[in-house]
Amino acid sequence: MKPILILANSDKNLLPFQKASSDIKQRVVFANYREICFGDGDKGRILIKKEREIFDVQKDFSLIFFRTVKHNMERVNLIVDYIDSQVLVVDRINKGGVYRATKAFQYRRLLSNDLPVTPFIYGSLDLLYERANLLGFPLVIKRSEGSQGRQVYLVKDKWSLRKFYQSYQKYEDRSGKYYLAQKFIDNDGDYRILVLGNQVLGVMKRERVDKNEFRNNVSLGGMIQKAVLPNSMLLMAIKAASVCEIEVAGVDIILDKENGRPFILEVNRSPQFKGLMKATGVNIPKAIIDFLIKLAKND
Repeated sequence: MKPILILANSDKNLLPFQKASSDIKQRVVFANYREICFGDGDKGRILIKKEREIFDVQKDFSLIFFRTVKHNMERVNLIVDYIDSQVLVVDRINKGGVYRATKAFQYRRLLSNDLPVTPFIYGSLDLLYERANLLGFPLVIKRSEGSQGRQVYLVKDKWSLRKFYQSYQKYEDRSGKYYLAQKFIDNDGDYRILVLGNQVLGVMKRERVDKNEFRNNVSLGGMIQKAVLPNSMLLMAIKAASVCEIEVAGVDIILDKENGRPFILEVNRSPQFKGLMKATGVNIPKAIIDFLIKLAKND
């Protein structure tokens, strides 16, 4: 079988996978986006230029895993457009001309498959301001393309919403980025479920420590612990990842403190796993590589 390619924004993001691959017989090539080369001198080929080797993205790999993307969508699109169906892509962020790494896209997929999401409104700040009373306060407002708890705001009342509107309207006009407003669900923490294909690899509970913080994210100082959830919630997470077409997914679920009802907050593509490894003891980079090899062999 041809090698597997794992691409990431930085060598730091690749390091856990490099360490995990030391005992694996299947060859895995690790590359930074800076090593991608495309020019007329290469006859239109897209190459990965390492110090001692040069790889043709189309001919030399059986599977490509985009570990992180961030500001490299141009290069990701270039690769996806270049390769044919014989090269498996995990996860395909742009498919059929549709950009899939947004909360709005996820919520449409989740809703159309009868999965529970928090009551929400997506659209311009004008629309959010006009219809906020339909959800009730407090509200959580997110950029549709935000991640890791960033660009997420708690709006407690109409006055706070007006202030938010005035602060971000010019940015919205310049960027064309819209927002997702969600009803705030009172909770004692949330759950991150790591899904690989149709299996759950591990579950952790995240709980905010700072009383002035409303987010439970580990990257924002949240406390973590290993968790056990009922099978119905695990199946919900697997289905959520499947309908969003994400093979390596971190599904975030919250339980309403009042009645215990579960809601899906988000399905994260290429999620962070340092906290989950600490909570569960699972070697997640190795599990992901094993999963990718299995996918490539079965394709």
